[in-house]
Amino acid sequence: MSKQIVPLLLLVAFLAISCSTKKPEPKKNSFAPVFEAYKKTLTEKRINDIQLIESIPALSLTTLDGKEIEVGHGGSRPAVIIFFTTWCPVCERALPQIDLALDKELRRKVSVIAVGREHTEAELHVWRKMTGNTLDVVADPTKDIYLQFADKIIPRIYLIDGNGNVIYQDVGWNERIQGLLFQAIESLQ
Repeated sequence: MSKQIVPLLLLVAFLAISCSTKKPEPKKNSFAPVFEAYKKTLTEKRINDIQLIESIPALSLTTLDGKEIEVGHGGSRPAVIIFFTTWCPVCERALPQIDLALDKELRRKVSVIAVGREHTEAELHVWRKMTGNTLDVVADPTKDIYLQFADKIIPRIYLIDGNGNVIYQDVGWNERIQGLLFQAIESLQ
C-alpha cells in the first residue's frame, strides 16, 4: 500500500507546483544601470536633444516589403528603431554600420527597423537600391510615427523591449553610441 502512496504523493506535489497561480518574476533589464550611468554623463542640452522617453505606444509598422511588424505590444519582439533621412550625413554613416554589425544571432533577438522620416515609399525604394541596405525600412512621409517619439534631431535610435519599454535611446552616431546600443541588445534575455 505504501508503494502506491509515494507515487500518488509525488503526482499531487507535481500538480500543485505546476498549477501554481504565482506569476513569474518580470525579467530585469540588466542594461538599466549602464544606461543610468550614461545619462549622468550627458549635458542638459544633450538630454533635451534626446527627449528621453520611458515607453512607446503600441505600433504596427508596415515595411517597404509589406511585412507587418508589431512593436511595443505586450509580448512582442524587442526592436531597434532608427529614425533617419536619406540626406543626413550622420545617418549615411550609421545605417550601413548597423546593418553590417547586426549578425544573424542579434537579428534573431531583435527586429531592426529604419524609419524614413518625411520620405515616401518610392523614395526609400530608390535609396535602398542605391545603398544595398538590408534593414526593414518603413516610410513615414508625414512624420506621424516620428512625432510619437520626438520632434527634432536624427538619427534617433531606440531599443524597445517586447512590452514597449525603452531600454536605450540616443541621437546621433559615434563609436560610443554604437557600443552602448550593441551592449543593450546583448543584455536582452
